[in-house]
Amino acid sequence: MKPPVSPHLGHRQRERRTGPACFGLRDVLAPSARRGAGARATVIGLLLLLASRPLAAQLDLGGAPLPGGDEHWYRRSRSLLEAEAADPWRDRLTRPLPARGLHWRPLRAELRTVFNSDRPSPDDNDGVVWAGRGLTASAQTGLEVRWRVLHLQLAPIVFRAENRAFPLLPNGRTDQTRFGDPRFPGNIDAPQRFGDAPYERLDAGDSFLALRALGLTTGLSASRMIWGPAREYPLVLGATAGGFPHLFIGTDGPRHVPFLGVVEGRLIAARLEQSAWSPVQSGESRRFHSGLVLSLKPAIVPWWEVGATRTETGAWPAGGPTVQDALGPLSGVLNAGNTSSLNSTGTNGFASIFTRVAVPGAGLELYGELSWEDFANDARRFLQKIDDLNTYTIGIGRAWIRREALHRLGVESTNGEVSHQERGQRGFVTPFPPYIHGPTYQGLTSNGQFLGSGATYRGSGSTIRYSRHSPAHDLQVRLTRERLLDAIPSDISAEIVTSALGASVHWTWLGHRVERAVSFGYTHVLPSAAPTQPQPAGWQVGVRLRARLVP
Repeated sequence: MKPPVSPHLGHRQRERRTGPACFGLRDVLAPSARRGAGARATVIGLLLLLASRPLAAQLDLGGAPLPGGDEHWYRRSRSLLEAEAADPWRDRLTRPLPARGLHWRPLRAELRTVFNSDRPSPDDNDGVVWAGRGLTASAQTGLEVRWRVLHLQLAPIVFRAENRAFPLLPNGRTDQTRFGDPRFPGNIDAPQRFGDAPYERLDAGDSFLALRALGLTTGLSASRMIWGPAREYPLVLGATAGGFPHLFIGTDGPRHVPFLGVVEGRLIAARLEQSAWSPVQSGESRRFHSGLVLSLKPAIVPWWEVGATRTETGAWPAGGPTVQDALGPLSGVLNAGNTSSLNSTGTNGFASIFTRVAVPGAGLELYGELSWEDFANDARRFLQKIDDLNTYTIGIGRAWIRREALHRLGVESTNGEVSHQERGQRGFVTPFPPYIHGPTYQGLTSNGQFLGSGATYRGSGSTIRYSRHSPAHDLQVRLTRERLLDAIPSDISAEIVTSALGASVHWTWLGHRVERAVSFGYTHVLPSAAPTQPQPAGWQVGVRLRARLVP
């Protein structure tokens, strides 16, 4: 169930800090924060970039392809076209390190700055970096090593957000949690602002250690993940919060199974941390998160993909998590033995099904994802109220080649307002968004950022994105309409609804010496039914440089 408030309202002055450690089910690698590290890393990164030698044409960090990175989305768009069609980034795609012998390569260094004039950046799938009002700078680099079946990548990231003040939407709190969510400050760790001082973090970033053999892979990772077909609004796991430390086991990419088709899957067991402005201000703040994703492209219709995800999140077990805890996603979505609640005690279940249709050579893809939160009690109740605690994302994309460039136009929409748990089955009389929970009061977040889609939590969102990939440039244009604030549950009659229209342009020069990128964005807030509330608006400008530190 989801209690309306949290009892954990003690006072905490500073962000929780824990150093890196070896990962196990009982000890999980956790990100750490360091005051002053962001400024130093920015200066060092800039000097290294200016002194770097020419580099081979590459994308992202130049190591293992990143989920949600430039190469990830380019490969997906290119797969919609015929094999004989032009491939403008063919020479830039990352070549995997050979499995024979010992091989290594330094990752490219990335230095990025973002300036927000009035408000923090909207959810932009930027990973661990949270860009508040003012200037935010981040730096990332590392090393990739492959030796036979062992594959290691170290790609830490550090950032510092100036985090200037701006008007907060009141949430009724006066302590540390006053920076929290305006609607459910006691049930989710999603701060409007990360405190009243500059915010800094040093994170493991896209680091991992994997064992790859016999078509399977297992290991330890802190890298980001994207589950399901959505690009803008993934419902279960996306790049908004970046990665988090987890153990994993699964297929080493898509694998062909005779007579069945192409399958892919992964099981994870993770530790989630909270921000210092979480509703849990005393006691155990860590959470154990386990998840499973499976997908299949049937042999008889290889252009059709179907899949499902299942996660369970709860308080960190007193004696440490066990293998049984890690296998929680295999326990199913029903909970018929629980007569007092439709949820297991202290555990938040979340599940989704997804599909994608992409006929090779047609240049077109259609996809969607449908999710449910909590347990369904029994099959009868699930079938009777299948839309209970339900959200969805749908999308369409069209790709084509023109003048030696790959073009893609995509439209994607999400809706988190279609659930009907207010009908009495769970004891509520007002709607609730996805991702909130009790007694796991941080909800489905990591370090104060959503594991899934922030727009879905706030109500709804739609994005039109145009991409143009040419041999020397990359252009991204986005138009968005997203809900910023829906009705406050305690005063639903007030009809406080605020939405925003946004536009952004991202241009990248894919040079052989240094990759340079600039971005511009503007957000216009639509009039609210409560004009006395703060109106988020303003513009954003960003600069990104990438270069190899070692020739």
